[in-house]
Amino acid sequence: MIEDLDIRRLDVDTPLGQVHLAAFPKNREGGLSHREVIFEILSEYTGRAVSAENLVTARGLLDGSSDDGRSGPSREPTRPCFPSLDFDVNWTHSGRMCVVAYGDRGSLLGGKGLHIGVDMEIHSPRHLRVAKRFYSPAENLHLDSQDDSRRLQEFFRLWCRKEALFKCVGGSFFEGAVGRCVLEDTLSQRSLQVHFVDVPWMDGASLCVAVCRA
Repeated sequence: MIEDLDIRRLDVDTPLGQVHLAAFPKNREGGLSHREVIFEILSEYTGRAVSAENLVTARGLLDGSSDDGRSGPSREPTRPCFPSLDFDVNWTHSGRMCVVAYGDRGSLLGGKGLHIGVDMEIHSPRHLRVAKRFYSPAENLHLDSQDDSRRLQEFFRLWCRKEALFKCVGGSFFEGAVGRCVLEDTLSQRSLQVHFVDVPWMDGASLCVAVCRA
């Protein structure tokens, strides 16, 4: 029963509509896999059975074109998709926690409407070195202006934005997502306006939802 799955729920207001979050511990011995729990959550939400048969992988909104708008090589599918559902679904996991994000009923029809990306990261100081290599000059300047404890929080807040951006729109991960400056709450990714919402989460972890309409 879904009541036994220890699910934490949160509704997040974004500039483009509400996003629902459901978080739960994963890899519990003898329990359901994280995908099976997600299917249970979606089944409860829709009132009908959702299973692996409904899940496919799809190309992102920006896949198939390079970041300068010129036609590029075809890319492999990059994100989960439930074509039979009328809302977008995305999920993330880090450590022992998984978070699934999904839109309101009717918010995505035929691939048109609200697209969602979500990322959650458990903080780890060893990942700070990645910033100097991949973050933009403005982002590194921002990180350098923080004290040690705040620098770690800001690093992961920005990293979650970059991961959520990629999950929301696709495209190139390193050049198109990690390489983009995400200090502002809204950015333009070609014809798309992507909005970030940083979600207050547990100590030692960051969580971000990215949304756009297409």
